[in-house]
Amino acid sequence: MNTNIPISKIACRSIGAALLLAIPVGSLASEDSDDIIVSPSAAMEQWQQDTTRDLNRALSTGGVRYRGEPDNAIVQVAFSLSEDGKADDVRLYNDEGNWVAQRTALRAVKRLKDLGEVPVENPQGAQFLANIIFADNERAHERLEARLAQWERARIGSSGKERTFIALNN
Repeated sequence: MNTNIPISKIACRSIGAALLLAIPVGSLASEDSDDIIVSPSAAMEQWQQDTTRDLNRALSTGGVRYRGEPDNAIVQVAFSLSEDGKADDVRLYNDEGNWVAQRTALRAVKRLKDLGEVPVENPQGAQFLANIIFADNERAHERLEARLAQWERARIGSSGKERTFIALNN
């Protein structure tokens, strides 16, 4: 699902990557192959789509006007959940983007509510990663989308704790 959501002069477009995955929800391995296929459950896909929609809405109705515009960048925001289902411990995961892009992304994630319905065993113990692309034209968006896909493959393939983050892609 590709949608354009204007933020001032900037368009943040949904890359519709569902859930590239994060927690081993449904790992399947073939006997003849070393490949592991990770497949999210239908409930997880629905939750991710709903939350990405809410994130896009929070980005488009930011409420705060900063001097300047977000530059073309991927801003990754990591967070956990509070007991009342809101984004907690919201922090930048990468150091990309100008301060306007970073603050816009942080503010949008902090505005997310009702996240406690994520279909995992211990929602407060889960870590989340919001991948937000700011692009002022289609070509820049495509370039950033390709870079984000590389980052996600590296993150998921890593042996660190970041491979277990539940990813939201806007």
